[in-house]
Amino acid sequence: FVAFFVLTAAPVEIVVEPADADLDIVGLPEVRLGGRLLLRPGSHDLRIVAPGFRPFTTSITVSEGAPSSYRFTLERLPGLLAVIPEPAVEARVAIDGRPAVPLPAGPLELSPGPHDIEVSAERYQPFRARVAVAGGGERQELRAPLQPDWAEITIASQPAGASIVIDGVAAGTTPATIEVAAGQRDLRLELDGYKAWSQPLPVTAGVPQALPEVRLVSADGLVRATSQPA
Repeated sequence: FVAFFVLTAAPVEIVVEPADADLDIVGLPEVRLGGRLLLRPGSHDLRIVAPGFRPFTTSITVSEGAPSSYRFTLERLPGLLAVIPEPAVEARVAIDGRPAVPLPAGPLELSPGPHDIEVSAERYQPFRARVAVAGGGERQELRAPLQPDWAEITIASQPAGASIVIDGVAAGTTPATIEVAAGQRDLRLELDGYKAWSQPLPVTAGVPQALPEVRLVSADGLVRATSQPA
């Protein structure tokens, strides 16, 4: 039987990447001659598996007396990337320039290779990094330190108790130290009986400022009257 099989089988070369993958001819023993598989003419089902790669199944057709060659490359499994914002705030993540989505509680599943990651959160500057994802089901961790996109501004007035208004929005009363978003802001102080005071306020993220005390001026034409009971 062995001699008959050898005489009637055709040599088949099957090259697989990765080279250490396991190749199984479904339902048949593996017979090799000179580094090639010997298969009878007809259709044969193959199953190829390797750790860290997706299992692969296919069929090949062997012709009588004619050597054949096949090459298969397995697809590497995705990698798992855990993105950890610091501080632990609700964040969004954008991958390779795609629209940002809420950062999931579990790891991201990413294809092997380099990926551009951007982590954003309200009131923080975006964090960007390029990560080489190993793939093959390997778990990796990316810590994303988020820098404040605001600065602490200390504001005082004479008299105290003036309303602090930033870009038209009430933000406290003097004296106070408040968090103001970075950028060119409009600062305004308002107090009954006094003229409103305003000035531009350039704010650099992470750079605190203590503004000089503002002396408010009484409103024009204001008459203060007091009376004593008879």
